[in-house]
Amino acid sequence: MHLVRGGRRIIDKDHRVCDAIAAVNDQPALERWAQVFALLGDPNRLALLVSIRRAGRICVSDLAAATALKEATVSQALRLLRSRGAVVADRDGRLVRYSLADDHLAALVDRVTEAAANTGPGTPPGHTEDGPVPRCSPSPA
Repeated sequence: MHLVRGGRRIIDKDHRVCDAIAAVNDQPALERWAQVFALLGDPNRLALLVSIRRAGRICVSDLAAATALKEATVSQALRLLRSRGAVVADRDGRLVRYSLADDHLAALVDRVTEAAANTGPGTPPGHTEDGPVPRCSPSPA
């Protein structure tokens, strides 16, 4: 038994607590990740991030159609996501298209969707209780 910060006694002799302390020692990094997970914690924002990850650069109206959210709701969520550095916007003529800001967030969104599809609660993304959601079909000419 030995003592660590705060004068607490530690029971494990193999110093596991030292590894745990080292893992949480970077408080600013923990706060940044907590902010990322807070963004992912809202179903609407998560749906937008998953849609952007799958589609790539996409505009507000298409995101609204994909997520069945109102355009105003999508715009408001994107403003927040943009202010937090989760998405970037670039102008394409009259349209503004959104994409994920970095590869770390893209990898995290991939992991979330993989986990939901494999073991997550409820119905996997892209499915209903009746099975897979049909993909879009082209408009008749």
